[in-house]
Amino acid sequence: MKYRGDHDQKRYEIAEIAARLIATNDIKGITTQQIADACGASKGKIFHYFKSKEEIIEAAFEWGNDKHIGHLQRLLDASSDADAVDMRAAENAVIQIFPLTEETDIEWRVKLNYWQYMLSDAKTYNINYKRLKESARTVSALIQRYQDKGLVRADSDTEEIAWTLIDIVHGGCLNLLSLPMKERRKRANTLIAYVRSFIS
Repeated sequence: MKYRGDHDQKRYEIAEIAARLIATNDIKGITTQQIADACGASKGKIFHYFKSKEEIIEAAFEWGNDKHIGHLQRLLDASSDADAVDMRAAENAVIQIFPLTEETDIEWRVKLNYWQYMLSDAKTYNINYKRLKESARTVSALIQRYQDKGLVRADSDTEEIAWTLIDIVHGGCLNLLSLPMKERRKRANTLIAYVRSFIS
């Protein structure tokens, strides 16, 4: 990794490398030296961009959260045209969230470590809670679009559906992590079929 150019970009690159380490290692056992080695840099160079290992870990979690926000944005984009609201497009966007590729597998492993960390850190817990509520509002608005088009039952509470879908996706993705990659697609399709039957 060459350390010339934009400071924020270098921080992002270090955070991504740290996230990949978090995905495959015990977070408590990861050292700054391991992060530096994975970056091909000295610890001193890493500390030029971050004040502490904890700050690197927080940035790695932010990297994971940014990835999840990107998936949610793609889901919104797939449903943004009110005249072309299509349940199949939304289902395809949701499938992209599941850990069915090496990249999304890493993202969910980072998320899992984030949740474990969050449970012992009040500040992180509160940040996550706010983000979760924002996600629920976003998903609820999306469901309202589908409801307006007659794709979701009119008598459904969009906020309740949003929270239930978040629960299903989070729980489903964690369960998918325990399966071999070759078995995940079939299970993910089953989850999508369940969600379709739940909201239609």
